[in-house]
Amino acid sequence: MKLLLILILIINNYNLILSYECNSNKTYGLKGESCEINGDCVFPEVCFNSICSKIRTTGESCTKKSDCTLTYSFGDCVNGKCEIVIATGDRCNPKVASQKCSSSSECKNGICQLKSACNDYNCPINQYCDDKTKKCKLLPNDYNSISCKSNFQCPTSHICTAKSGTNKCILKYSSKIGETCIDSPLQCNVFNGEICNQHTSKCIKNDQYFKQCDDESTCNGGLCVCLDGITEPLKSVCVGPNGELKNEKCVNLEHQLEQCLLTEKCNTLSPITCKCFRQYECFQYECNSVERYYRYKSNYYQSLNCSSKSSFKH
Repeated sequence: MKLLLILILIINNYNLILSYECNSNKTYGLKGESCEINGDCVFPEVCFNSICSKIRTTGESCTKKSDCTLTYSFGDCVNGKCEIVIATGDRCNPKVASQKCSSSSECKNGICQLKSACNDYNCPINQYCDDKTKKCKLLPNDYNSISCKSNFQCPTSHICTAKSGTNKCILKYSSKIGETCIDSPLQCNVFNGEICNQHTSKCIKNDQYFKQCDDESTCNGGLCVCLDGITEPLKSVCVGPNGELKNEKCVNLEHQLEQCLLTEKCNTLSPITCKCFRQYECFQYECNSVERYYRYKSNYYQSLNCSSKSSFKH
């Protein structure tokens, strides 16, 4: 479930901005223009020495963490230089000083490997922390044989039904309308306009999806996001619980991203170390309102030409 946690954390970074800075009249500085904060510059430029500049990469000079990482948490500014912290299971090169394994791991045979006891958060994708040995173990190929206690013991494409007492790994988005979602709202197909009813814990069709809203109270558990610069007059609409859009391609796009991360050994979603990063960005644009409609970032995402024809539906 590490991929899901990464996506939700990144999405949550923008929720407050979406709620309070949604303004179709706001303009963003281009490269070379003056600025005070990163948000003054068009994404993905950063405000470096009061000038909108290209985001700093590893080994380049910096004054603060956001010069190197913007909204992501995989890097830092150390002694005036940008460094990237690589997660356990990622490829590494001890000769590259600006790319280092996390404090709990070390670079061995080209892979960051744990040098201390594991926990739920530091095992590679599709591995789990064994409670007894405190070592990361590969998940079995037969997911049906897993008796799980938490989502960390399931592959990234599944969730654990521990709350309902069956302790099985089941496929995300697989519950039908009327079926239970007591273990996770992602049992419901949030990419089909469905949502977990907060009172009955059953999957329902969200009849408020893409209807106008003033705040989350009318969205049946979904987010209320602004169509920033998309509509005149400006309005906000209800979307999925983490900003999901109704798009029939998204379940498959997420699965393809998961497979890429496994193949490329990407536990750090970084544009520097992960070959899947562009695929991840396209998934975000196609499937999340936070990335698609916030003008600060949407113009950048459109420039990627992720697809010639979007399957997004209102």
